[in-house]
Amino acid sequence: MKPVIFTITPCGSSKTLDFMKWLGIHIPEHLEQRLKNSEDILDESVKLSLNIFEILYFYAKGKGIPVGCNVESVSIRKVEIDASIKLLNQVKEIMKDDR
Repeated sequence: MKPVIFTITPCGSSKTLDFMKWLGIHIPEHLEQRLKNSEDILDESVKLSLNIFEILYFYAKGKGIPVGCNVESVSIRKVEIDASIKLLNQVKEIMKDDR
């Protein structure tokens, strides 16, 4: 079976969120509102992304579906790029700890 690759992208501002939508990334309305109403959109985005990855990863694993994860930053802002690196390291830890 071929692996399914998930792409997750942290978002650090409403401007980045609008850009992601312009790129064609679908963001459910409830998640968009959660991000926009948070005190720290970047921190909330990283938490949501990690949570979504965990749900998908463990569901797929339970079904015997191999998965991988691609973490990207769509922003040129250093804080958002650093957040994507943090998110990548957290994803790697989940996958490593699960072996």
